[in-house]
Amino acid sequence: MKNGLFVVDGDGHVTEPVEVFLSHINEHAVEEVRLMGPPEYYADLCPTDVERMQKQPFVSGLDGFLPLLNSAGRPTDDVFFGGFRYEDGPPGGFDGRARLETMDAEGIDVAVLYPSMGLVMGNFGSLSMAATMSRAYNDWLAGYCSADPGRLIGVGCIPLVDVTRAVAELEYCVGSLGFKAAFIRPNLYGNRTLDDPHFDSFWNAAQRLRVPIGLHPAGLWDLPGAARLFKFPNMLYVTCAAFPLDSIVSLTFLMYGGVLERFPELRVIILESGADWIAHWLDRLDHYWEVFPSLRPNAPLRPSEYFRRQCYVGFGCDETLLPLIVKRFGYDRVLWASDFPHFDATYPGAVAAMERTLDGVPKEAWAPIFGENARRAYNL
Repeated sequence: MKNGLFVVDGDGHVTEPVEVFLSHINEHAVEEVRLMGPPEYYADLCPTDVERMQKQPFVSGLDGFLPLLNSAGRPTDDVFFGGFRYEDGPPGGFDGRARLETMDAEGIDVAVLYPSMGLVMGNFGSLSMAATMSRAYNDWLAGYCSADPGRLIGVGCIPLVDVTRAVAELEYCVGSLGFKAAFIRPNLYGNRTLDDPHFDSFWNAAQRLRVPIGLHPAGLWDLPGAARLFKFPNMLYVTCAAFPLDSIVSLTFLMYGGVLERFPELRVIILESGADWIAHWLDRLDHYWEVFPSLRPNAPLRPSEYFRRQCYVGFGCDETLLPLIVKRFGYDRVLWASDFPHFDATYPGAVAAMERTLDGVPKEAWAPIFGENARRAYNL
């Protein structure tokens, strides 16, 4: 415990060896991964001519994207132009034992682990391939976490493109692998919004198994969402705007569409989208809930009531409005997340940076924000 606080990283990441997926990828699927989306719109957004690639290396697809996922502590321009490779980043992304050493140095007691490449695997290729890739990732993650299952907490990858396989994979992750949570992207799957009754068997399974579902964006062009809709050209636009936009829209559907009403014991954790917007958005959701009573027949409670009953939101070290959020909204539904070892993680010194951000927040809020809220959210 650092300074007497039990510290839980509510949204850390692993960086999977490429070999985890290669044996399952056919030649056509390799091209899909390289492009991170269907060529018909990707080609317009990110032409692969040499001059453009030199200016914006990310548009080269997977080869340009991977190093960002394991580059904590390095400027992104070093990654783009300095010959930095995926394997050059912190070893704790690839190896559980090395991750424990990093956690000890940083003052982190427990890390809840989401994927990197695996963020796209639950909707990858055909229905059967999405299930295969999710299983490959989940089995690898279980091995990673075996270094210390009490400190390394696995979050399962779910192929929601096929709801039957999604339920089966959730049951496997919880029952066979011992994972404490699962994640989906805050996007449309099969052009269905997340409140579509088509997904009710999945929400019901999560409620029955008593595991939270993380809404973790990737912001890419492979699923319908802000990146595709607004034709964001690169990761500057995507990480700034697509991440929170996708999360805001999905949270709206879950509330107005009745998912949280139908499944009152379901827990939802909104991740990597910031937390600065949550108080404003709940005020707005509540306001229009009052204005249009006939248009929300599936949501008898105010959205803010559903949120306080069932939801959590993650935040990072640089969210300077956190003291205002705590004053307005309270501190029992926010949890700290490092995003390590991705490009925008604060590293080294994430816990110390978080303490500076909490300056002005009442001391009684520190323990819940640093760890107890995440303990409750993930049922640790």
